[in-house]
Amino acid sequence: MSREKRKQRMSEHYEEALHNVEIILNTIHKMELKRDIIDAKYLDNDLESRYYDLEIGLALCGIIIRKLDESSFIKITGEFRKNINVLIHSNDLKYLKETKEIIVYSKTTNSQLSLAEFVLECQQIFNNLLII
Repeated sequence: MSREKRKQRMSEHYEEALHNVEIILNTIHKMELKRDIIDAKYLDNDLESRYYDLEIGLALCGIIIRKLDESSFIKITGEFRKNINVLIHSNDLKYLKETKEIIVYSKTTNSQLSLAEFVLECQQIFNNLLII
């Protein structure tokens, strides 16, 4: 496969994964707004499913970012690389709706990260892929 075709396919999958994370976050926000309308046991059950979707979506974004890095299309370093590794190797995730942060649990560590900052950095990576 040509390098350009590889980059194109990875970029398309990354765009889809990032879009799915944004949809999940929007759905969680809309569900939280209905807390006074919908019985808590039903809402919490549906929210639990969305949190699992979020965990999987974030890990998928992380995997694609790592593939992009390994293929030398992008360069990730420092804290962002650490956050990606934590998301990929997580075994649980807790969403903190007040601060819009998540606590990611794994066998070796618990990490708290800002969803807004993580998604923004993911979006910047995507925008840079379009330029390169």
